[in-house]
Amino acid sequence: MYSNAAGEVSYPDSVRFKWSRQAPVFGWTRYEIDVADHRRIAKLGGMDLPTARRAHYLEATLNIGFRVTDPAEVVRRNITYGDSAILNYVGDALRATVREFEIDETHLAEERFNRECAEGFTLPEGIKIYYVCAQLTPDFAAREYLADRRDSHRRRELEVERHEQAKLAAMRANEIKRIEHSGELERHKEALTTLRGLDLDPYQLLLAHLAENPQDKEGTFDLIMQVWKTGVDRDEARDVRSSELLTYLIDKGVLQAVDIERFRDDLTDRIREAVSRKSPTPAAWTEPPVLSPVKLGRASTVPPPRPGADGSSVNGARRL
Repeated sequence: MYSNAAGEVSYPDSVRFKWSRQAPVFGWTRYEIDVADHRRIAKLGGMDLPTARRAHYLEATLNIGFRVTDPAEVVRRNITYGDSAILNYVGDALRATVREFEIDETHLAEERFNRECAEGFTLPEGIKIYYVCAQLTPDFAAREYLADRRDSHRRRELEVERHEQAKLAAMRANEIKRIEHSGELERHKEALTTLRGLDLDPYQLLLAHLAENPQDKEGTFDLIMQVWKTGVDRDEARDVRSSELLTYLIDKGVLQAVDIERFRDDLTDRIREAVSRKSPTPAAWTEPPVLSPVKLGRASTVPPPRPGADGSSVNGARRL
């Protein structure tokens, strides 16, 4: 291509160029234009490609194919390096597309830009871009943000899964405890039903508990001693009240010698009956009874002396 100082551009085989070249007043400059196909790899980064709301930024790798289709326009615009003009146009188009998507929609922005540029387009500078392919990736800060968000999402999913597993484990444990508790209640109910027909004293009940729970032996023995001491104290208190009552009745002359003998016989019979009720061993209890039956001697047939001057009525009651 040829161009003169007036800015006119002409092909070398045109008639006007051949005539004007013979005139010495016109100075022509010769230009050689490469019209072959070219491929370039370019990268965009920094703050060139902001996402929606300019929250994050992307990096792009561009694979561009182009050729010159209008050499006269290239000379007229004085384009000596076509890569800069191509990259500015492609960068502006890619920036407009990227700003419509969020950081996690990078693949959508890439697909849309490559689809729109699939058929190619011609620049006003006389250069046709016949191939464009963009690869978009988040920059370092955006990659850290996405990694943190993915980790947070994974942690939430794991926590939900652990929560569900804990719920299932608690439900299974409660079901097992419910079954064990029901079995224990049935066992205690059967034991109580069996014991309902037995005549056991407190010592036998404590020994039965100790046989079933040997780990409670220390507390059981202490409880046996307390029961024994309580029984001894109760018997002593009853004996004292009986002695005082008998002494009072004798002092008041309510009881005579024959009444005392009958009273003693009745008391002896009641004691013998009470002991005889406890003496047989129940069928379901294989161990010997804790308290042996009390054997009482025969009552004396000699009436006690009357209370008089030679002896105190209290002492007489105590001798009885």
